[in-house]
Amino acid sequence: MPPPRHLPALLTAIAALALALLAAVTWLTLSIQLEEQDRRQVQQRLELARRLLVRVDGAGSLADLPLHFQAAFAADPRLAVLVQGAYGQVLYQQGASPQVLAAAAPGGVHGPVPLATWRDGRHLWRGSAVPMQTQLSGAAPLSVVMAVETSAQDAFLTSLGLTLAAYVLLATLACGIAFTLVLRRANAPPPAAAPPRTEPPLD
Repeated sequence: MPPPRHLPALLTAIAALALALLAAVTWLTLSIQLEEQDRRQVQQRLELARRLLVRVDGAGSLADLPLHFQAAFAADPRLAVLVQGAYGQVLYQQGASPQVLAAAAPGGVHGPVPLATWRDGRHLWRGSAVPMQTQLSGAAPLSVVMAVETSAQDAFLTSLGLTLAAYVLLATLACGIAFTLVLRRANAPPPAAAPPRTEPPLD
C-alpha cells in the first residue's frame, strides 16, 4: 500500500482516469450517433434521387431533371446535391461548390463512394456518391453526389469536448482536495485527553 502522503495523489489519478474515460466515451458515442444520423439522411435522399432518375426516359425528361431535383431538394438548406453526366458535365447542383462535390467522384462514379467529409470554406459537408442509371436507351450512368452540412454538429462537438475537458479538470481538482482533507483528518493524532478533574477536599 502506498505511503499515506502519496495516497491522495494516487486516488486523484484514478479518479481523473475514470472521469476522462467517461467523458471520452460520452463524446465518441454522440459523435457516432450524429454520423449515423447523417448517413441515414444521405441514403434517404439518394434513394429519392434514384426514383427521380428512373423517370428519365427521353430527352425532354432529361431537360426537366433540374426542375424535378430543385422541387425535391432545394427546400433543404443543409443539403448539397450534384448530378454529373458521363463526361463530367453538371446537370444539377446546389449547396457546396461543384468542385468540392466533384472531388467525391473524380472521373465519374463507378461504384458507391463511402460516406466522407469535405470542406467548402467555413462549411463542412458529409456525404456520398453513387452511380445511377436512367431509362434512356444506351445512356451511361449519371454520378449523383449527396451531402448534408455538418458545420453546426462540428461546432457542437468541439464545444462539448471543451466542456467535458473543463469538467474533468475541475472534478479532478475537487477530488484531489477532498482526498487530501479526508486522509489528513484520518491521520491526524487524536486530541490530548483532558486532565482528570479533582474535587476540592471537604472541610
